[in-house]
Order: sequence, then structure tokens, then C-alpha cells
Amino acid sequence: MDGPTRFGRRTGGTATPDFVPLPGTAHELTPSESGRTRSLGTLGDQQGRETVEVTLLLRENPAGPTLAETIEAISAQPVGRRRHLSRDELAAAHGSTAQDVEQVSAWARSVGLTVSATDPATRRLRLRGTVAQMAAAFQVSFESFATTIPGGAPLTYRDHLGPASIPAALEGIVEHVSGLSTRPVAQSHHRVADPASVQATFTPEQLAAVYRFPTVPKGGAGLTLDVGIAELGGRADQAVVSWFTKANPGVRVIEDAVDGPLPQPDPNGADVEVALDWQVLSRGLLAAAPKATIRLVLRYAPNTDQGFSDLWNSFVSDPTYSFTGVSTSWGMAENQWTQGGATAMNAAAQACLAVGIFQITASGDNGASDGSGDGKLYADCPASSPNVLGAGGTKLAVSGGKISSEVVWNEAALGDGAGGGGVSMYFPVPSYQSANGISEKSLDTGQTGRSEPDMAADADPVTGYEVVTGIDSSGQPTTITVGGTSAVAPLLTAGFTAISAIVGGRLGRIQDPAYAMAHTGHGFHDVTQGNNAYPTGTEGYSAGPGFDVPSGWGSPIFSELASGFSTAVPTQASGGAGATLTGRRRQAASARGAPGHRPARR
Repeated sequence: MDGPTRFGRRTGGTATPDFVPLPGTAHELTPSESGRTRSLGTLGDQQGRETVEVTLLLRENPAGPTLAETIEAISAQPVGRRRHLSRDELAAAHGSTAQDVEQVSAWARSVGLTVSATDPATRRLRLRGTVAQMAAAFQVSFESFATTIPGGAPLTYRDHLGPASIPAALEGIVEHVSGLSTRPVAQSHHRVADPASVQATFTPEQLAAVYRFPTVPKGGAGLTLDVGIAELGGRADQAVVSWFTKANPGVRVIEDAVDGPLPQPDPNGADVEVALDWQVLSRGLLAAAPKATIRLVLRYAPNTDQGFSDLWNSFVSDPTYSFTGVSTSWGMAENQWTQGGATAMNAAAQACLAVGIFQITASGDNGASDGSGDGKLYADCPASSPNVLGAGGTKLAVSGGKISSEVVWNEAALGDGAGGGGVSMYFPVPSYQSANGISEKSLDTGQTGRSEPDMAADADPVTGYEVVTGIDSSGQPTTITVGGTSAVAPLLTAGFTAISAIVGGRLGRIQDPAYAMAHTGHGFHDVTQGNNAYPTGTEGYSAGPGFDVPSGWGSPIFSELASGFSTAVPTQASGGAGATLTGRRRQAASARGAPGHRPARR
């Protein structure tokens, strides 16, 4: 539609003279979205009067080193000697400044918006107002869209056409605004197996043994391990939780929410994702630390760019728990994210790393295409962030409790998914990859970028995980077999949480020591066969010796990683106060050329 709209004016990407467009805030429907999405037109008066909140991401404190540089300096140290920042130090050195907050707040008040919250440590400022006020403030035109989400359920959301704009005086201060759009940005990465296709079903305990989880000293007695699980839908079945915690009284399963109330249960959809996440994580961690107190915090948020980034930031801001790591099993192809949305997720991941919290994120279940539907290849976001560890998928065979075969997950013949993995179009090659001679190129564009996943483990639903979905009338659990990289993220999170308990402190960025060990042939079972060309007839990346796109370094041998991570004596009990860090970004130690790409077709 052309011309004025009821709320705001259409600018066609050109702001009025005193406003400038905010890059990376507009989303164009992808081919896969266009087939199931239609515009319902401009919003009505009632919708315009609805009160909403948006989140602004402000720039870092411009004085001193950047947060990226500080993370590089911290990550260059042996794990046991890393001194991560406290939340107060993060706010003081790298947060938003009081001057920037006041300048943005003054503008917001002048256009009738209310500042409802600020968090300098994560650089967020939250504004409240009506939809009509937001349209005028950010110079956007809103429309309503109808779509269907995976599984076929209908959904209506609000979005804007063309980029948001901000006053020219705030250019460089405001980096992104989220919450103007309520478009869903992610889907869960789990797949329920067809019982007729299942070749093997593994319990999390069996996989902990296969991947050689280390034993925490004294079984973890006296330790409290706090682990976060990020969810964008579903709920935990309380009958299953009660059954499990009765048998395992050291485990607590806690549900809370940000940006709104707890979601409603979704028994045929996201409830399965939630069950998979908390059960794999708790059962895997119990195998390593059976006497520890384990607090699993299932934290929910709306499935929007605002909800997702606020969710990740909440683990930094939380005053109640001392999180070691966070598992996330939700994502979408990068082309379905705005660059600003991806940047906001990366900023949240950076904040987590700064205080020592690692993030492990599923890399997708639709091969190298990542379900894009346009014939091109995409990395999955937010696994493509260089500040998270991307979790890929394999198909596993075990004999005598040991790996007899492990290849890249690809069930194109069954139409049952394939492991994600690709080269980011948003994020450059990170130092932990370039320093180890890794500089992967996209098969589409030929451009280098962050390659994900970093490592992989069993994800094929044909060789999937046992998940309890209910308790029958006799009090016995009912189970199904579930696969997907959704299962890998909590499994790896459990393994690295166990290593954190052994080291005696938060790990922070895992890739530096893990890549260094892998480069010397330690810590991983190399996955050298298979590809992620999915569906049939599309292109993908092939596995080979050493690092490759679909499996990273292969599957972890956690006992070896624990030994390598523990070579230095920790200088503090856990996260603790950080050092004042100066200096410029650490340069890559080497760049010996990218491994050869082996395009594959299925």
C-alpha cells in the first residue's frame, strides 16, 4: 500500500530530515514465509490503542576496550585462570552510559513514551507506549499478518514495512530496537521419531557414557549447579516432573518467564521440546554429578526478536541463580532474521560470556538449506553467533558401550531431517577458528564467515533419545523417541557443566581450549563421513578429516576435554570479580587457509 497509513507514515526507507533509518530493522518475507503468510492490512483503531513495550539496544561505553576485546583477553587465558567480570564490572566498563540513557530517555519522553526499565550491564532500555505512539516515534507503518507456524497452527502478528528510524541525534547511540514486530523468529529443533524407522533409542545416561562424561569429585556432593534452559513455548508436564524429582531429590525443575506470563501447555508441539531439554540435561548431568544439587531453570519468553534477546540477557541479570551455562534448542535460518535481530542476540551472548556463562545452541534440523525454501544455504541463527557454541547432529551406532559408527545425520531418504550447519552471512570468522586454520566459505556466495556447528553428537531420530512424556494410570512413565539438534544442545550443556564443576569455576568461551585440543588430535571423535544436503536434490557440506562444516570437530570425548580444561589451577571459586583488561583485540595466531570444501548432493 502506498501513501499515509493510520499509524505512522510509510517512508519507503527514507526518513524525514531529522530522522535516520536504523539499519537491520526491516524484514522481507522469505520464499518459505510468503507461501504461508498474507497481509491483513493496516491496523485498526483498537489495535493502535494497545499498550506495548519495545527494547532499545544502546551502544557500549565508548571509553576503553570493547567488550569483544575484553572477551578475547579473558578467553586467551587457561580456563582455570580466567577472571570473568562481575555484573557491576560489565556495566561499568562495557554497559550503556548514564549520559546515553538520559539522552534517549529524554527523546522518548518528548514523544509520549515511558521508560519502564533500564539495564546498563546488557545495554537495554525499555520503552512503553501505545502501538500508535510507537509508529510515530520510530517512523514506521504497521500491518497485521496471518501465518501458520510449524505444525500448522494459525498465528497473527504485527510487523512494519521498511526500517525503523530514530532521531539523527541518536545515530550511533541506539543500535537496535526490538518489539516493534511480533513476528516469530525461531522454531524448536526437535523431531519425534517414526516408530517404524527407529533403529536404536538411547537414554541420556547411555549417551553420557558413550561420550565419556567425567565424574565430578565426590559425585558433586556439596555443589549447587545452576543451569538455564531457554524456551519460546511449551511447558513441563508437572506429573513427569514430580515422578522424576521424587526419584532424584537433588534435582529441581523451575519454570519462570520474562516479557510476559508463562505460556500455555502445548502437548502436541513445544511441550515435547521442553521435556527433551530438561530430561536430557538433568539425566546427563546426574551421570556425572549424582550427589550435586541441580537447579534447572526453564525460562520462557515470547517467540519474537525482543523476547528471545531479553531471554538470553535475563541470565546475566538474574540475582537469584549463579548460572554456569544455558542450553537453547530454538533457531531459524539467518535469512529469516533481520541483521539487527541477530546483532541483538549476539550482544546478549557476549554479555553472558563476559560474566562466564556459556551458551550452547542447536544448529538446526533441515540440513544446509535450514528449511529456507529458496534453494540457498544458510547458517542457523542464533547458533551462528560467534559467542555461542553451535551444536550439530550425527547418526550414532554403538557396540559394547563404545562408538562403532558416527556419521553426519542425514535422513533425506526418509524425509526425516538432517543436521544443520553452514557459514554465517552476518558474522565473520572468529579468532578461535582462524587461529586454528579454519576459514570456511559459503557454497552459495564464496564468502568466508563464522562456521557452525563447533561440534556434534547424536541427533538422528532413527537413533534418538528416550523422552518421558507422561505417567500412566499405574504410575509408570510413557516414552517416545526424539531426535534433532535440540537433543544435542542440552547433552553438551550437561557435559560442559560437569567440566565446570571439576575446574571449579565458570568456563566462559569454550571454543578456545576445545579447538586447541582438537587441532592436536585430542578431545574429539572425528566424524569423517556424511553430508547435510537436505532435502534430496539440494546442495550441502560434506564431512572429512578434521574440522568440517556439518560436524565441526566431531563428537566430544568429555573425559579428555575435562583433563585439558583442568591443567591450570583456578584462581577463584567461581565467576567472581574480573580483572581490568586493556589492550587491543588479540590477532589470530595463524591463518593457514581454509580446509577444502566438498559440495554434496543428495
